[in-house]
Amino acid sequence: MWAAYKGFPACVDLFLRWGANANAVDDSGLTPLHWALVKGSLPCVQKLIEYGADRSSKTRDGKTPATVAGEMNTTRVWYRALDECGYDFDGNTKIISLGLTYWVRSKSAMSKFFFLWPFFMVYVAVWILSQLVIFAAVPITLLTVYGLQWLAQKVASQSVSEYRILQKTPYLSGVFAGTLFWVGVRYVFHVLPATYSSSPILNICFVLFFSLTTYFYFSSMVEDPGFIPKLGSRNQQRAVISELFEQWKFDEENFCVACMIRKPLRSKHCKRCGRCIAKHDHHCPWIDNCVGANNLRHFVLYITCLEVGIILFVQLTFSCERPFSLPGREPLKHVS
Repeated sequence: MWAAYKGFPACVDLFLRWGANANAVDDSGLTPLHWALVKGSLPCVQKLIEYGADRSSKTRDGKTPATVAGEMNTTRVWYRALDECGYDFDGNTKIISLGLTYWVRSKSAMSKFFFLWPFFMVYVAVWILSQLVIFAAVPITLLTVYGLQWLAQKVASQSVSEYRILQKTPYLSGVFAGTLFWVGVRYVFHVLPATYSSSPILNICFVLFFSLTTYFYFSSMVEDPGFIPKLGSRNQQRAVISELFEQWKFDEENFCVACMIRKPLRSKHCKRCGRCIAKHDHHCPWIDNCVGANNLRHFVLYITCLEVGIILFVQLTFSCERPFSLPGREPLKHVS
């Protein structure tokens, strides 16, 4: 209750993970949720709701959390916390039409949706650009892509709290993966048949670097970036905390409250992954994973192979274009 009143979300999270009762009451009947709304701390309110705090509990004076929020001018915090946790302003679970409530609130299902949706977007954009004249194709493509992205953002706004912002979903990694996929399809069915005899070396090099880019990309995405193992029991956690206290090193630089572990040098806690990463470099949205000790080499090789592959693909694209001629002039010849 004191942590909620003071607005310390890390401490609130720690106490709840260690088994604190989210619906405990004091002598006045106030719950931790009431106290969090007195302070107006959005992260504290969200944590308590996520851990099952009663959204309609009353004090001895009959005050609900909504009443306390109104008295403390924290109604906006209360409504935002309810919305991001999937409830309406009355505290009732939101029902999504067409029976999609389960799927939209499932993190696993939404992760797959946001990763695969850009595959469809890239296909539609390329199809429009290839079917219409350029003056009509460009604005229509822009409007279509904007509409499809707006639809994805609407789905994100109704999804789990971690995915309320589109950039925090696997969406950007899906953009790259979708582009990589359709480039491969285009190459196999259009570019390769037109250039395999005239530019065999370019084709071999492109296939090599395209394959390496794909391999290193998915390796960087699915590989453990260097997660620091968590301690197995509370006794171990207590021993580490006691040791750090004795060494006067119990601070954020040496201990992670979220993971309850001692932080090695050059490590950092990633909020997106919810883990501490050894030799943390950054969280890359294009691979939907952190870049750390275990996958840094694969990430650098992925970027390098990607750059070379782009150059080779551009050269092959120019090579497969048909020769053209101007009135009164000889046709231009292919330059391999």
